[in-house]
This record gives sequence, C-alpha cells and structure tokens, in this order.
Amino acid sequence: MIKGWYVYVSVPFLKTPLETSTKKGVIGVDINANHIAIAETDHFGNPIAKRTIPLNTYGKTSHQSKALIGDMCKELVKLAKEKGKTLIIEELDFSKKKATLKEQGNTKYARMLSSFSYSAIKNGLTAKAWREGVEVCQVNPAYTSVIGRIKFANRYGLSIHHAAALTIGRRHLRAS
Repeated sequence: MIKGWYVYVSVPFLKTPLETSTKKGVIGVDINANHIAIAETDHFGNPIAKRTIPLNTYGKTSHQSKALIGDMCKELVKLAKEKGKTLIIEELDFSKKKATLKEQGNTKYARMLSSFSYSAIKNGLTAKAWREGVEVCQVNPAYTSVIGRIKFANRYGLSIHHAAALTIGRRHLRAS
C-alpha cells in the first residue's frame, strides 16, 4: 500500500567557463587540522606569496563547522579567481587511518581526525570552485611535508605547512 508520492525534479545547471589556468602559476593548498596553508607560485613553481586561513572545527557543532568551512572555501576560491590560478589540493583518504585508530584506541588522535572534516572541505571547495569557474586539481600526497621541510622551508623561509603547500603546487606543475 502506497502512503504518499515522491516527486523528483532535475534542473540543468550550466557549468561556468574556467577563468583559471596553470599558465600563470598555481595555488597549492595544505589542509591541516586547525588551519589551511596556502602557497602561491609563478608558472615555474617559484613561491610568490603565502597565506594561512585559520580553520578550527574542534569542539564546534556541525552547523558551525559547515559555516567555517564554507567561509574558508569562499575566501580560497575568491583568491584563486582574482589571481587567475588553479587550486591544487592533496588527494587524501582517512578511512583506513580512522579504522586503525579505532582498533588501537588512540582517542586523542581519533578525536582530532573526526573533527578534521577533510571530505567536507574538499567537497565544499570543489563545489564552490565549479560554480565560480575555478579549476581544482588533486595530486598524490606522498611525502609533501617531508619534501617541503627538506627542500623549501629554509630556502624560502617558509613554515613546514607552507613548504608542503608549495610542494603540492610544484608537484602539479611537475617542478619538484
């Protein structure tokens, strides 16, 4: 016996043409538990500017976290659009790490990872960028922090997180 009706509606949405390119350089983004580190490069992969956007979602409600993530995504996409540069992020997957932490009982680290909503950041960033015509590319995250610390932190006077963001951008440009 049917107790109601379901109505499905689909609305076509035209994709905004891309307004960014790697020809001018890229913006590398290192997503951390309490902030976002950004490193802007020229088309050769040399650092031009760095920036940090605070993003502390620990202890916040889900609505507060969504609002903070939305504001950060808006700010980051606006920066990329103004500069005309592609955003480069890491292709991370925490599902195996979370399962391992549950088995081991490391509650402090598990709590930090659960409040660190990488998938919400990634989804919000790609959705906002798609609407604004900003390209978002992903790179392999292997050893970006180590490479950044060893090769770029001292050379350019960057923090480890900004050096990792630089490494992420350079990896996309194949300049590392």
